[in-house]
Amino acid sequence: MGAAGDVRGTFFSKWWLNPAAGMRAFGYSTWDFYTSKNLPHHAQAYFAVDNLASSRDRKLLLATPAFDRPDYGRLFRVGLRWRFGGVE
Repeated sequence: MGAAGDVRGTFFSKWWLNPAAGMRAFGYSTWDFYTSKNLPHHAQAYFAVDNLASSRDRKLLLATPAFDRPDYGRLFRVGLRWRFGGVE
């Protein structure tokens, strides 16, 4: 019974919000983690953490909070997949 896992990084540079005013968003990165384990009877259990470091838009820390990206912070997922039939 096999197991799998991965770590994924997503990087965003400082993109233009308003080029005429010279306004850019803050650059940032997020890291995601995923692992799964095959189980008997065509089932698979998995566990994932999205945005592992709980990266949030730095504009939320301003005196008047705002945001350019709607990140929710760290997110945990646990689940079970089951494949109908016996197709490999």
